[in-house]
Amino acid sequence: MPRDGQAYLSRIANDGRDARHLGEKVSDVTTHPQFKNTVASYAELYDFQCRPENLAHMTFESPDSGDRVNRAWYCPRSYEELVSRREAMVSWNEVHYGFLGRSPDHVASTLAGLYMGLDTFEGYDPARAGALADYYRYARDNDLFVTYTIINPQGDRTRQVHDQADEFMTMRVLDRDAKGIVVKGAKMLGTSCLMADEVFVSCIQPLGEGDEPYAVSCVIPMNTAGLTIMSRKSYEGAAHSVFDNPLSSRYDENDALLYFNEVHIPWERVFVVDNPEMCQRQFHDTPCYRFEEYQAVVRLMVKLRFLVALARRITEVNGTVAISSVRETLGELASEAATVEAFVKAIEVNGTLDHNGYYVP
Repeated sequence: MPRDGQAYLSRIANDGRDARHLGEKVSDVTTHPQFKNTVASYAELYDFQCRPENLAHMTFESPDSGDRVNRAWYCPRSYEELVSRREAMVSWNEVHYGFLGRSPDHVASTLAGLYMGLDTFEGYDPARAGALADYYRYARDNDLFVTYTIINPQGDRTRQVHDQADEFMTMRVLDRDAKGIVVKGAKMLGTSCLMADEVFVSCIQPLGEGDEPYAVSCVIPMNTAGLTIMSRKSYEGAAHSVFDNPLSSRYDENDALLYFNEVHIPWERVFVVDNPEMCQRQFHDTPCYRFEEYQAVVRLMVKLRFLVALARRITEVNGTVAISSVRETLGELASEAATVEAFVKAIEVNGTLDHNGYYVP
């Protein structure tokens, strides 16, 4: 059986992660009143994929373990396989109406895209390529909820990252040894870090000469020693009634800033180090960014369908649906939603087989 909601909850409950909210330590995100509803929404996604009627549609058999895992981890080799992958993502996003922007299928798509471009990493460093391949298989076969922090904290924008007033404002390599690297500093924007199993840490922003210590790509569990998750104020906590606040009470992913206080990361979890060029190439010279954004557009499509349906239902309840100006507005909303859906279909139809044999949108 693939991962279900209880398996997800058991893994993150009281796992020792150092999470903070409004200056207080959060001991268990699965029961904390500010976060438990959103955590339950993620658990619902895993339960959804485990329903007998959904297994074939939502999951595929891992070629290594033989276990069934979410289809977001799948690396398609044809147009038909890409469409099957999208259909599974649509079903998952319909569970939360497209409001969970960092649902588990997002960074699963990121990691699958990196894996599909493994030859780019092999040209950079075979050892780092091996680490990426092993981690992708591990995350896939355990159906992990991985999120990411790939943006640097804002500082003086007239200066490069290494030239800021505090060299540790942004996470950088502090030391290294035979076992791995030691990092110190902050990263953002840690959406869903409170609720995830692990976090992919990198930098999608261009880095320049002198920024080499900040050019890191790695992944660690959320309960890693020295990692602190500093959450923004919870919207869920202010939404006391699911009836009055059906969305914010259940789908507040909670952005966070991550601070790494001399965190040791083993080499088997390090994909890029001290290489600004490779930090960019991992996103743009592999299918990574395309699969990542493809998932985002599919989610937007589902979200717009929901909002258009909600708008129409409001006019029906108010008795204004027959008014010509109202119908015109509904038509405009529907056309905008249909345009995004057309984008999704065009992305798929115009996809190509790359040199590794993967069908890339």
